[in-house]
Amino acid sequence: MSFIVKSKRKKPTLLFDTFRYIQDKAVKTTIYWKCEHCSCPGRFKQYGSNLPLVKNIHNHNGDEYRCQVEEFKASLKRRIEHSSRAVKRIYREGLISLETTSPQVTPFTPSYPAAPQTINNVKIEGIWRKTLNSDPFVLLDEKHPIFGTTESPQQPSAYQKVQRIFVIAWYFKLMSYE
Repeated sequence: MSFIVKSKRKKPTLLFDTFRYIQDKAVKTTIYWKCEHCSCPGRFKQYGSNLPLVKNIHNHNGDEYRCQVEEFKASLKRRIEHSSRAVKRIYREGLISLETTSPQVTPFTPSYPAAPQTINNVKIEGIWRKTLNSDPFVLLDEKHPIFGTTESPQQPSAYQKVQRIFVIAWYFKLMSYE
């Protein structure tokens, strides 16, 4: 199957039999195509809208995966340009159809564990539970983790001497504020 896409330089590029061809020249209704690899002798002619006739054989293997990805991107761009629906919806539909037709092309999406629902599902371990002086920093309550040392309630002025404050955000990523 053949499919014409635009290259990065806005030139017509033909995807045909797992190879990419660049338009060499066009004379009236005949289009001459050459392989995108400079050292490859792969060429053919296309008369009108008929299927191309292969003239020379390639000296390298074709890249089916790359051609399918290019074809998907080009068809997706065309659908987005000519449709009034939301881009996100068109993209999602395109990915679903691509996954059903050729699953080897769709990128691997890792599955993440479910977000913790209670404090008992959250585990803060190792160095994240200690201060810079190796004192315990996380005190667990039944509803909320409490961040502080055992001396901090007795010494409220201790925070004035702190050079760095570490905060664990809602998504449990450690950030440093100085």
